[in-house]
Amino acid sequence: MENEKRVPRIGSAVVVISGDRVLLGVRGKEPNRGKWILPGGKVEPFETIEAAAKREIKEETGLEIEVDGPVAIKEIINPPGEHRVIVYNSARPVAGDLSASSDLEDVRFCSRAELKSLDLSDAVRDVLRDLGWLRPEILAA
Repeated sequence: MENEKRVPRIGSAVVVISGDRVLLGVRGKEPNRGKWILPGGKVEPFETIEAAAKREIKEETGLEIEVDGPVAIKEIINPPGEHRVIVYNSARPVAGDLSASSDLEDVRFCSRAELKSLDLSDAVRDVLRDLGWLRPEILAA
């Protein structure tokens, strides 16, 4: 059990884009409780990252998605208890009704202008900046 804590956890998160808006949710548990995140979660044993992305989005938001492919990888290391590798895929909604459930307290599509006022997790801020959703002048304001 002690050794298991040292194994990095693999996560699958999704940048779901609809028009000029990106899907974000308010995390309902630690880490990052209360912060806006890109929905996703743990990759289960023998599950592909794409399958995990589809499953997690369905569980957390009610949406079915078409995955376009990976767009970012982030590694979060906070010894001694946290080591996560998160693969972010780009996707678009294809069916379903948007509603927060599972690990999310709220969920919605947000415009670029709205991102400035949201309390984003550090990893999500980095991913959105790297993908061009957040401009440096927005982050500095």
